[in-house]
Amino acid sequence: MVSMTHSPKFPVQGGPFRWRGAAALHDAGADVRPDRLDPNISRLLGDGLRARGAQSAGVRLSARTDAASLSLTLGCSPPSEGPPPTLAATVNGRVAYVGEAFGNVRVDLQKALGSSRPADVDLWLPHNCSTALSGSIVCPDGSQTTADDRDLFRWTVYGSSITQAVHASSPVSGWASRVALERNWDLTNLGFASEAMLDPLVARQIAATATDLVTVCAGINPHTAGSMSSGVFRSLLAGFITTIRDGHPTIPIVVVSPIICPDREDSPSQPRALPTMGRRALARMPWANSRNLVGPTLASLRADVHDVVDALNETDQALTAIDGTRLLGRADAAHLGDGLHPDDDGHRLMAERFLDLVADPR
Repeated sequence: MVSMTHSPKFPVQGGPFRWRGAAALHDAGADVRPDRLDPNISRLLGDGLRARGAQSAGVRLSARTDAASLSLTLGCSPPSEGPPPTLAATVNGRVAYVGEAFGNVRVDLQKALGSSRPADVDLWLPHNCSTALSGSIVCPDGSQTTADDRDLFRWTVYGSSITQAVHASSPVSGWASRVALERNWDLTNLGFASEAMLDPLVARQIAATATDLVTVCAGINPHTAGSMSSGVFRSLLAGFITTIRDGHPTIPIVVVSPIICPDREDSPSQPRALPTMGRRALARMPWANSRNLVGPTLASLRADVHDVVDALNETDQALTAIDGTRLLGRADAAHLGDGLHPDDDGHRLMAERFLDLVADPR
């Protein structure tokens, strides 16, 4: 039986509000900082991936409440890219609030609650920065709040900045958040901007995490970084998938190849550290129209994804692949504001098409 309290203040840890989408909570004085990476894994990773793991994409605080408003104190690191940080709230799976995420924030739920009280309320933390919560979550006197005891279908999705949705306008605007809200799935978002390099330790974390469905989005970051040959990419992808399968012998795994990126489909990419002059010189090389420094174009990496899944699928019938251009294709290129990252409408299209292509396994 869930206990009920009439107290207007609740600690961010240990109270009725349940953390979802976080692998760890770090105490920093009076602050609590969520992390999407397990500390035992994070300490072995590079600085870039650790920093992305500290960003709170998909992390929520959830409770069942009839409170007309919730007040909390947030601190956010400046985003390295994307819009200013925002906080979102959903009521029974519908977006009820999107607003500034810094300092003392009051989330007005009055209109969204209507006569549906109490309701399942989720506070979605900023998706493109690290977040610290201070003090308590404050509800109006006389309101009733109980613990979130929903037993939801668990979905873990891995990918790049497109999955993290760093350029989306809010925590609930990215394609993965939209899918989770539409299906009422419990989302764990392991999108890491610029850092989706199929790290074996991240695969081990997914393998050790309770989940009912895994989606792996692979290919764009190895291309933009010019970091691996086709052979290395294929081996890492196969190892990533089989490591997850070792931890989850029977659940569906859906692998998504890159969405369209017109300027990158057949053109070379170079390592990030290469000076601008060197990049220009390499672009004039005879092979520059089709290969990056270590081999694959984005189009060939997309083919590699499907080749690997086809090979593994011979003995793994619960493994499937989606061509990313079916989520966002050449006709949708206008939704890539910088030629790479979808805008909000692009994320909406991706979510709608993913929902059409992936049946609810329940």
